[in-house]
Amino acid sequence: YKLSEYDLIPKMLGTCNPAKNWTYKEFYKPRRDGSLLPHRRFVQSLPTDNPHLHPSYLQSLLRLDSNSRQRLYFGNWEYDDDPATLIDNDSIADYFNPSHMKAEGLKYMTIDVARKGKDKTVFRIWHGWLCVKREAISKSGLDEVVSRAKVLQAKYGISLSNIIADEDGVGGGVVDFLRCKGFVNNSLPLEIREGNAFVKPNFDNLKSQCSIKMCEMIVKREAGEICDNDTVVQTTSEEMEQVKLKDIDKDGKQGIIPKDRIKEMIGRSPDEWDSIMMRYWFALRRDYRTRIRIG
Repeated sequence: YKLSEYDLIPKMLGTCNPAKNWTYKEFYKPRRDGSLLPHRRFVQSLPTDNPHLHPSYLQSLLRLDSNSRQRLYFGNWEYDDDPATLIDNDSIADYFNPSHMKAEGLKYMTIDVARKGKDKTVFRIWHGWLCVKREAISKSGLDEVVSRAKVLQAKYGISLSNIIADEDGVGGGVVDFLRCKGFVNNSLPLEIREGNAFVKPNFDNLKSQCSIKMCEMIVKREAGEICDNDTVVQTTSEEMEQVKLKDIDKDGKQGIIPKDRIKEMIGRSPDEWDSIMMRYWFALRRDYRTRIRIG
């Protein structure tokens, strides 16, 4: 409006705190890598640059936990001092920017079913290792979950043998009625092939096995997700940052920190990661009719 009359250039100013959302992907990371689009600018500003802030506010920032202090006081977008972290920040950003991947191969559906109807049920549709659709329904009953799963199954042409649902709690009913595969978090890890033999891997349970292996796929840029919902990207990224090894200083089986601890760290129920990590179950699925067992 009246741009030509007043010789104006359209501009937009946005402000934010460091976070793994679209601003990281579209502005911070390209600026860091020297690939920021020529019509964009990224200006870093710290709280200490503001002469009007009261010193007590700065002191309150310094009393925050380590990660929050680095983000909000020092303006560090990539700080994470935890050696147990399984997915680095660049890998998370690339997971949601999968321009290097193609939707090909078989299609799968993973379903993380709400527990006692208190959180949400999350569906993810995969074409190969690329998640092409994510959908959630809140406080859903058994009938609603099964009905929606059937709709998605028909829409994307997915065979029942390529659908898996969390079988804990209410999810057991979904598996029974849908007749799909069931995922039991605390069950024994699945055996893996080494040469001509199948061996028991060094994981404490199936969820740890699939989580750790799925993290490897993400870090290797072999798994991704198409998502244009910034809220979903941000909440999922927060959960991916908290997928960490537990007891890394101890010998023994590998495991990940429990869901309750993640809930304490992010301040909400982690509803996204399980429907991502379950995708790896299909990579472990074998024909068990003939195999060699070794102790």
